[in-house]
Amino acid sequence: MKERQKNILTFVGALFVSYLAFEFILWRNLLTEIPLTLHTTLGRLQYLAQTSKASVIPERYVLILGDSIAEGLGDHLMRVVVERKPRYAVAHHLQDKIGRDVISFGVRGGYPSDAYVFQSHRNWDGINIYAGIALEQPKDIVVLYSEATDINDEMANIRFWLPADIDRSKLMDTDYVAKLMTRYVADGKKAARRRWHAGRNGHMVDTITKLTKLFVYNLKTESDHLLTDNDPQFRLGRAYNQDWSRYEGSDVRVLVGGEGKPYPKHTVESFAFHDDAEIAQAALFFDAAVGELRKQFPISNIWIVYVPTPINSYRLLKDAVSLRDRIRFADTDKAGPPTRFSRAHLEDLSDRVCQRIRTGTLAKGARFIDARAGLRKVAAEQGYIHGPTDPGHLNEKGYKSLAAIIARGMKDTSAHACATIAGTGAAAKGS
Repeated sequence: MKERQKNILTFVGALFVSYLAFEFILWRNLLTEIPLTLHTTLGRLQYLAQTSKASVIPERYVLILGDSIAEGLGDHLMRVVVERKPRYAVAHHLQDKIGRDVISFGVRGGYPSDAYVFQSHRNWDGINIYAGIALEQPKDIVVLYSEATDINDEMANIRFWLPADIDRSKLMDTDYVAKLMTRYVADGKKAARRRWHAGRNGHMVDTITKLTKLFVYNLKTESDHLLTDNDPQFRLGRAYNQDWSRYEGSDVRVLVGGEGKPYPKHTVESFAFHDDAEIAQAALFFDAAVGELRKQFPISNIWIVYVPTPINSYRLLKDAVSLRDRIRFADTDKAGPPTRFSRAHLEDLSDRVCQRIRTGTLAKGARFIDARAGLRKVAAEQGYIHGPTDPGHLNEKGYKSLAAIIARGMKDTSAHACATIAGTGAAAKGS
């Protein structure tokens, strides 16, 4: 009996020592080796594992914030599942250009007061305080400002998601909005505590638990993709087939690879439908979000990168285009009727918003990069930088081009101006 008890105690002790060795030594050193298709299983450490790093705990690194573009959604991500391509996002391509560690906190659907304030605090506090990983402040922060969606989603936040106790009559008051951002910081810290409830460690247990749940889920669904079926983007990736049907038959022509080529038909857009009051409101929330980001990372260089909406990433070859309004329609199938906009209006609106965001950026002591002209030039000379399966997000060419633009911009510390995009690109053949 005593021998049996001794064996049990020995077994438990060995198991405990093995756990400690895995948790504190092996686990963190394995982060850089975890396959990309497993990152959705990592729970609390996915932001460290999904990034491009030379060291296990990044040093002198670049932190990327923003929405689905910062996360790397699009055809490029779909290929991870289909072709097992390991490098997929702007973070990876940026590391290729600058040779430094890059982390992305990008979250699909993110907007300034969410992605720059709430999410950044939640993830930062989670990794540093509750995971016990001593992550130094980033040397540089690259914020990807999405021209259309950051306005659209911020306005949705203002209309539907703000706390019930706020005074809506003060939403154009700079000081009041700044206090609201401080409240978002507190909410982000609370979310970090909830999300990282297991304490300072427990990463292995957290991940094994999630893997087990996914395994059971996939047994029920008889899926052949064990670790990815929980994510709609990966489910879409299984059907990834370079689908150009959204482009075929469209009467919208853009300059692509030196030729006039179709832009996706039934184009649904939000950017062109915002009035000046909505743009001013969203810009004020942007200013406050950058201000909070500066307070959180006082020693970091902050770069705001202005990324154009897909339609403004190409030179329109006709004087006008029909767009459908999705600002007030959650389902794109229920978007508003087609509305005609002139090319001049779209380009002028883009230039005005760019200038407003630049002004707010410089006022907060951050630096500014306008990616519009650079992306237009790549599209005009080399080919489509979006789609085809997902025309709303960049493809591999697009992410590589964006990373190159960011890398060049970061070398120049001067006050970057907004380019005038009207007429950007060479003449098209046969247009």
